[in-house]
This record gives sequence, C-alpha cells and structure tokens, in this order.
Amino acid sequence: MAVQFTACSTQHIIATDASVVWEPSVFGGNGSENRLNLVLRVTEDVIKSIRAAEQGCSATVISDETVKVKVEMDKLNIWGSDNTPAPKPTQWRGVEVKAKLEIRGFWKSVSGEGICVVCTDLQISDAKPKTSPF
Repeated sequence: MAVQFTACSTQHIIATDASVVWEPSVFGGNGSENRLNLVLRVTEDVIKSIRAAEQGCSATVISDETVKVKVEMDKLNIWGSDNTPAPKPTQWRGVEVKAKLEIRGFWKSVSGEGICVVCTDLQISDAKPKTSPF
C-alpha cells in the first residue's frame, strides 16, 4: 500500500519562543532535496495543540520538547524581527525563531498514520548565535 494523504481544513499554529535543533535535512538525502525535515524546540502550548490534532494517530511528530515538521526550502518565508524579509540563516542550529506551522492533513500507510505539519514562515530573532570561546 502506498502512502495515502487526506487533506483537512488547514490549522495554523504560531510557535513563539522556538529554536532550531538541527540543520534542516532529509534521511538518506544527497543534498539536492527541497522538502526537508526541520526539528524545532517548542513550548508546551504548541505540543498540546499538535497532540490534540494527532488524536487517534499511531505516529507522532513530537519527541520530548521538539516537533519535526516539513519545510519546502524554496517556499519558506524568512522574516527579520522588524517583519521585513530576511535571508536564510547560514547556520540553522540554535537559531531562535517564531514559526508559522500548518497542519495540512493526515497520511496513512501500512506502518501507521499521522499528521502532516509544514513550516511556512520563520521569524528570526535578533539574538546572536552562540560563538565558540576558542
């Protein structure tokens, strides 16, 4: 059975006080992929909203205090703290952000079912990334 996707009315979640855990990536990728996974550390309120949407699903996008979402790099809007367009970070790990997340639907396969969460916009905070003391 192939993966089946069922769209739903898009639910928007704004994740404030979030941070990027790892560089956006895809398992087994070669670096040319556009649709990547983005792992964000989020607040308990965001986790509660996503858990509510996941009711009845066997798979989850939540792990501890993080959520794994999809991001289409060519469609991702990046904003500065002044709400104007900004460049993508050269280094994503540890960047503090506000994220606009969309729950777009449900997927189902022989191994389980879950929700599809996509990040469409990121607002980068003015906080400077940590620098090495060495």
